[in-house]
Amino acid sequence: MRTVKTAIIFSILMIAISAIAQKLPVNKETKLIEYRESTSVERAGAGDLVNRLYFWAQNEFKDQNVTIMRDDTTFKTLTIKGSIPMVKSVFGVNYIHTKRLLKFELKFDTDKKDYTYWINNFEYECVESDRNREENSVSGPLEEFKGPAKRSLYDEIDEVCQNLITSFKAGAEVEMTEEQEKAMDEWLEKQKAEKKAAEEAAKQAAKEAEAAQRQAEKEAAAAAKEEAKAQREAEKEAAEAKREEERAAREAEMEKQKAEREAEMEKQKAEREAEMARQKAEREAAMEQQKAEREAATAKAKADREAAAAKQKENSEAPKDSQEGNGGDK
Repeated sequence: MRTVKTAIIFSILMIAISAIAQKLPVNKETKLIEYRESTSVERAGAGDLVNRLYFWAQNEFKDQNVTIMRDDTTFKTLTIKGSIPMVKSVFGVNYIHTKRLLKFELKFDTDKKDYTYWINNFEYECVESDRNREENSVSGPLEEFKGPAKRSLYDEIDEVCQNLITSFKAGAEVEMTEEQEKAMDEWLEKQKAEKKAAEEAAKQAAKEAEAAQRQAEKEAAAAAKEEAKAQREAEKEAAEAKREEERAAREAEMEKQKAEREAEMEKQKAEREAEMARQKAEREAAMEQQKAEREAATAKAKADREAAAAKQKENSEAPKDSQEGNGGDK
């Protein structure tokens, strides 16, 4: 029961701490921690303010790992990205943070004496040791940091940011020295020269690109012309091949018809010859039959004649024999 009560009390305490810790300003649209304000300086010439802040940043972060970027187009904005090392700290009951680093982005947008600043994109890194001396590496957006040290950490970061704001507000009021104005003028001249050189290079590149485009179009047109020519030749060859194929087909059909006609003629000739041979054979057979019949008739007639002659002879010899028989009897 005591353990449950302790857990409930601890949970309520953590909720309360989280609620108190949410005092850092938050962008309503992005839901991220962000310091933002629009303010003014008492006096500043055109372009002075962004350069005052630039020289302030160079001095403020001379020992830090930061990147300072002045806009070389409008000459009105300044962006600072970097990280600030933080000293070892003990939070709550033996929560120790070492190797601490706060990353951030600071941006200014200036217009004569007025300017707006933003401090956002916070990231926090450290090595956290709990009461059991177990170490854990922490790294990520500040909004995602959780744990008992959150309230104290937010208080510490708010103090860092408030000091930073106080510092650059004071720096924005400080007029540039002659040396700084000279450096600013030299930078402006350098930017103008670089911009002009970039524009000239861009123009030259555009000319070269245009020339290359024209050449490419010319080559493309020539290639298209050659392709069209090749297409026409291919179509011509295809048409010629088709005509040749059709001619060959016609010749083949003619040869086929010729062969069929010749075969039909040969067939008819063979049939005629066969018919003539049959008729000849029939005639020859008829002639042979007639010859045989004639020979048979001739033989029969001859036989009949011979038979008749023999009979006649026999008849003629018969009385004589009778007479001789009769005389002998006497």
